[in-house]
Amino acid sequence: MWLALCAPVLTSAQNGPPPTHAVAQDLTYNAQFPPRFPPGAAQAGHFGKVLLMVLVRADGSTGDVAVERSSGYADLDASAVSVAKHWRFIPAAKDGVPVAGWARVPVDFHANAPAAAGSSAQAGGGDQADRFEANRLLLAAVAGDDEAKQRLDHIDAAKLPALEDGKLFVLSKQQPDQRAALIERASHGDTLAQYLVGAIYETGYGVDKDPTAAVDWFRKSADAGNPVGQYKLGLLYESGWHVSKDPKQAFELYMKAARQNMAAAQHAVGRFYEHGIVVAQDYQEALSWYRKSAAAGNPNAQTSLGYLYQQGLGVPADEKAAFDWFQQAARQGQPVASFNLGLMYVKGQSVLPNRRAAIPLFEKAAEAGLAPAQYSLGLIYEQNVEVPADYAKALQWFSICLAGGDQQCSDHLETAHQHATPAQVAEGESAARDWLAHHSARAPH
Repeated sequence: MWLALCAPVLTSAQNGPPPTHAVAQDLTYNAQFPPRFPPGAAQAGHFGKVLLMVLVRADGSTGDVAVERSSGYADLDASAVSVAKHWRFIPAAKDGVPVAGWARVPVDFHANAPAAAGSSAQAGGGDQADRFEANRLLLAAVAGDDEAKQRLDHIDAAKLPALEDGKLFVLSKQQPDQRAALIERASHGDTLAQYLVGAIYETGYGVDKDPTAAVDWFRKSADAGNPVGQYKLGLLYESGWHVSKDPKQAFELYMKAARQNMAAAQHAVGRFYEHGIVVAQDYQEALSWYRKSAAAGNPNAQTSLGYLYQQGLGVPADEKAAFDWFQQAARQGQPVASFNLGLMYVKGQSVLPNRRAAIPLFEKAAEAGLAPAQYSLGLIYEQNVEVPADYAKALQWFSICLAGGDQQCSDHLETAHQHATPAQVAEGESAARDWLAHHSARAPH
């Protein structure tokens, strides 16, 4: 049972409670997950509209969420607030620079929602970007991403017909009977189930890891024509994971999946053409495949398109187009796009120079482990240009960058040490240790 999300309204961010009046803006959702009716709410006759106030940060992520006007039912209010914390937006901009703001978002739990959702499911509803995001979450859940597993509960099944299989996969770790049911379906020729069983054996998700069994199940899925299985097997052949490395075979598998409109495979095909891997280098062909993938919402393809426009490869150089593509990808958290977009703000390419706007973009990329972003953050905090010098933060990011093996941070780290007070040195080194310990714990083993 689903609900309606009405058009949001945005105001400028400020300290304290949200303002009483708001100015309407074209505020676009990105990777939107609508709330479900809480269990038993509809049966109990709980319907109504919740008016939320959502703080949208300049990077599009959600900050504070508050109920401005209750639906009259605590369970509906809580459901709306809970999922709103996962929303991402395309933020408003002032003079071309993203700015934080408050969004009023009416969330309508109405009695007609079940019928509407049913119709959508039969029609295979959901636009391409939504379907790409649902697919991405399913693949992330298969890879063991706990946040993706949680978000799967908030995706409209109409946007991904295979979603129930993804939920079955997620349940399989804790519930052996669900895993047995999934394996049974795979044994009877269900091609997506075959892929998911392969993923179970690859990741050791509730079973002992068995690479041989994983490859066998992925191959069955691919041979039967499932695009996810084809793409996965292509990845294995490209990397040489428990198969003989074979880029030609990888390309053929990617192409099969791409022709079935799988966005990730379309990007892979474009990548082979861009770099001339087992095919003649062809920027025009790369652009064609990247555009198809980007139109489906793939942030990696959007990043690749931005790079080709920025460098003038296959198209005339176009900083504005590059900026737009990097921005779309960065809003989905793509770290390379976030870094590239940050550099454009620093250099004033297509926008006025704005180091403050670059900081959250560099931070997003730095958190993902991108060393150039960590180095760039250190420089911003060291140089005292537009942004006041902060030697503790400079020490933090130069130390993290150096720990990752990037030697260009060494001289700057020494300079930051010379300018920092003992308290700033202690603060920066402590922050770096905490960051490295946290990210080491998160890294897959």
